[in-house]
Amino acid sequence: MRVTLVACGSRGDVQPMLALALGLQRAGHDVLLTVPPDFEAWAKTYGCRVQSLGPGFRNNPEMQDASLRSFARFTKQELTAEIRCLPDLARGSDLMLAEGLAFGAHSVAEYLRIPYRMVSLAPLAMMGTNKDPLWMHVASWFVRTMTNANLRSVLNRERAALGLSGVRDVMMSWAGERPISATDAALTSLPDGAIPKSVQTAYLHLRQTGTLGPEIEAFLADGPAPVYVGFGSTPIPRPDRLGRMLGEVARVLPHRLIVLAKDFSLDALAGNPRCLVIDGVPLEQLFPRVAVVVHHGGSGTVATAAPCSGHRSSHELWRAEGRCGV
Repeated sequence: MRVTLVACGSRGDVQPMLALALGLQRAGHDVLLTVPPDFEAWAKTYGCRVQSLGPGFRNNPEMQDASLRSFARFTKQELTAEIRCLPDLARGSDLMLAEGLAFGAHSVAEYLRIPYRMVSLAPLAMMGTNKDPLWMHVASWFVRTMTNANLRSVLNRERAALGLSGVRDVMMSWAGERPISATDAALTSLPDGAIPKSVQTAYLHLRQTGTLGPEIEAFLADGPAPVYVGFGSTPIPRPDRLGRMLGEVARVLPHRLIVLAKDFSLDALAGNPRCLVIDGVPLEQLFPRVAVVVHHGGSGTVATAAPCSGHRSSHELWRAEGRCGV
């Protein structure tokens, strides 16, 4: 069977789909994985057939100020690229699986007349459940209304170019029928009455290669277990402010810090003996050796950190920021 996988977003979106692609490949299927251009070279090192698609997430000017307006422009760019490029890339496929902000993938699968399934890395109840209180129904309606306001005209314009009729609800089109919730049941489960109806599998873990390296090993050996702080591949609009805040946190806390900084620099931490700044390691090797994992709440980091005893969300860090008066 030939399968096209579409991953859009940060590394937390791409990595699980790469794991799925490799699993399908080992099972004898012909797999194409499309990823943002920032991750193409990295994904190819795993021996999977990879094609870049879309505007990219990291180092994208549209994402650097982290505003809703920038996010809206990015999703329009991504949707347009998918509908214009995927028909040629996925032609001849028997199945399309999409994850992340791939709002155009379902339309292309419809155009090619092949099955489509959305993969979600969270327990999927995008439209709430049939047991929600009124305020949650109102919140769901608001999210769907804002998504339609941002994307529906663009989506329907591109669908018309493919000879497809328009859609009324962008999010329902995005989800399709029976989306897949790739989440570990030990952490979270599908709520009763979830809309749309979904099937839960397990999280798609990628077995990574490599070691921590001598610098990290030496830092770990030089004292008690440190605290890990990371923000995944999320754009950081003010790394200077973040560096100053982390330096103050390291000063008042008893633990040293290991800070993951991808695609941005933390000059304020240079030369600080209580902080080690890294740009990427196999986190499943690092997390069991730190005291606490403080992170941005991305699904991949959650799934990797949860088996460790010191899992904390990034909200702990913001509370520490407040105590430090930064």
